[in-house]
Amino acid sequence: MSKKLLNILEEISSEIYAIVSVNKTLLDSVNSMIMRLLNDRYSRIVNYTSGDLDKAYITIGRSINSLKEKQLKAMEVGSDLDEGEIYDLTTLDLKMKVLDAAIISRKEARSKKGEHPVLHKHIDYPVFSVDNPRRASLAKLQKPNGIIIEKREGGYRQLYFKNENGMLLTDYDHKVFSSLCKICLDRGFPKEMHVEINEIIEEMNTPSPGGGDYQSVRDSLMDIYNTSVVFEDSITEDFGEDTSFEYHRIFQAFSATGKKFLSFKVLFQDYIHAALKNGDFVSINMYLMNDLTMDTARSLYKFILNEYSREEKEVYEFEFKTLRAHIDVDRSNDHRANQSIKKAFQELHSSGIISRIEDVKIGTGNWLYYVKPNTLQLRYAATNRGAERLSDPNRAIQQSFLFLDEVAAASHPHSE
Repeated sequence: MSKKLLNILEEISSEIYAIVSVNKTLLDSVNSMIMRLLNDRYSRIVNYTSGDLDKAYITIGRSINSLKEKQLKAMEVGSDLDEGEIYDLTTLDLKMKVLDAAIISRKEARSKKGEHPVLHKHIDYPVFSVDNPRRASLAKLQKPNGIIIEKREGGYRQLYFKNENGMLLTDYDHKVFSSLCKICLDRGFPKEMHVEINEIIEEMNTPSPGGGDYQSVRDSLMDIYNTSVVFEDSITEDFGEDTSFEYHRIFQAFSATGKKFLSFKVLFQDYIHAALKNGDFVSINMYLMNDLTMDTARSLYKFILNEYSREEKEVYEFEFKTLRAHIDVDRSNDHRANQSIKKAFQELHSSGIISRIEDVKIGTGNWLYYVKPNTLQLRYAATNRGAERLSDPNRAIQQSFLFLDEVAAASHPHSE
């Protein structure tokens, strides 16, 4: 269990105990007090992942059961727990009530409309990787001056990626960027903004931010700024050492003072600012996003949202080699990459983002994934134009859902 979460539970339970121990008539108001505290000073507790809250619930539940079992044995001989144990049992019960309220609040937050924009273009093109490759693989991409230059192809789109810090942009960087875009939307689409680091931390739903969280955001912002891309529609020939390009930085300009800056000024690139103003994005639910434990699952969550927002289907078919290259997962091992993607789809299924997943082996080192989306969860992915389309009750079903029994009866063996 998270120590920071444990400390918050201790603070809340101690505060409520101090009140009700003096005024017993307030016992019936405990739940109301908890909700007031969670909505006020302890609102960040809802930012802990569902996994963190569930682990705390199990741990505290075991402690309660242990004390109650001891209490029952004591009562059999006409005794009871000592004063300290009775206090522990009371405060543990209060902690469980707090966790009940936090878990319910988080479930409600997960079911609401997503508010953090992710640009279609940043999903269509593999700008963000699942994670950074191993050091040896990364070294192969670096030029003598440490700059990474890479032509990414084989996915649904290709681009030319350049990073002056010798880093690839990951899912974490995408979350930072999405949070920055959310701030832009909330402020009415300014192209240039002055932003506090704390605002990014807040938008990322960081539960108990510390110095490491602030530094991670700083590092991410610098990596984003030091990244340039050339999209597929700008590519006219094969890349060579003599080729010249017009690089498009994700940030057109970025400025901050000092290594541990607490605020910065950012100027969005033209295509990004235009996309935000025109609604060319899908909206992710950051609570749901943070509950996903696998980086690959987070990438696939955005990918599925993007596909669904453009064309509703009862089933989507994705080829392993193309999908793997597009989300940039495990470049060196087909089997391991397939297992990662399958596990990620399974996590999306258990999280309610998709309703069904089936995979079929179609040859050496290749598979097909058949994915049925959960329309109740994904309906909020649509842009404004998509929302109008979704409101039409007579829209035609784009594709029949055929893969379940048919796939099971097919001659292709399933992968293990």
